Amino acid sequence: AKGGHDKIVVTISWDTDNTDIDLHIKEPDGTHVYYGNRAPAGSHKGRLSQDQTGGFGPEQYRIAEPYRGNYQLYVRYYSSNPNAIKDGTFIRLDIKKVIQGQQLHSSQLVFLGTNNAMRLVETIHFNDPQAPKAPPVLKMVSVKPNSSCSKKIPWRPTKYWRV
Repeated sequence: AKGGHDKIVVTISWDTDNTDIDLHIKEPDGTHVYYGNRAPAGSHKGRLSQDQTGGFGPEQYRIAEPYRGNYQLYVRYYSSNPNAIKDGTFIRLDIKKVIQGQQLHSSQLVFLGTNNAMRLVETIHFNDPQAPKAPPVLKMVSVKPNSSCSKKIPWRPTKYWRV
C-alpha cells in the first residue's frame, strides 16, 4: 500500500547539512527495520525509505498493515559534516498513526549527540483492535548441557525458545 493507506508513518529530518542520521525501528514481532534491512518480507512489515547519507534527511518508515503492539523508534548519529562546529544535531520526529479510521499526529524535537550510539526516542503503541496480534518473538540462545549429567546428550549449540 502507498501513502494514504499507511497506518503508521514515521519521518525524521535534521538541522545539520552533510550528516548521516539513521532511523531504526523494532517491530512488535522483533523485526529490525533499518538501512541494512529496509524492506523485510511479509505483509505485516514496514518499509524504510532510501538511506539519506548527507543533507538534512528525511528518512521515513511506513507500514500499511501493522501488527498490534509496540514499535520502538531509535535514531543513530552515524557520521557528520567534518566542518560542523556543533556536537550533535536536532532531529525532528513526526509520527502519524491511523487507528479505526482516526488519524493521530505527533511531533517532537530531539537533540542527538555525535557519540554514534543508538538512542530510543519514542515507542508507538499501536492498539487498533482490528490489527492482527504479532507472533511471539523467538530469541536465539546458546545452551550447554550440564557437564555433571550422567546421560550423554549431543551438543546442539543453538536452540530456539519462546520468551
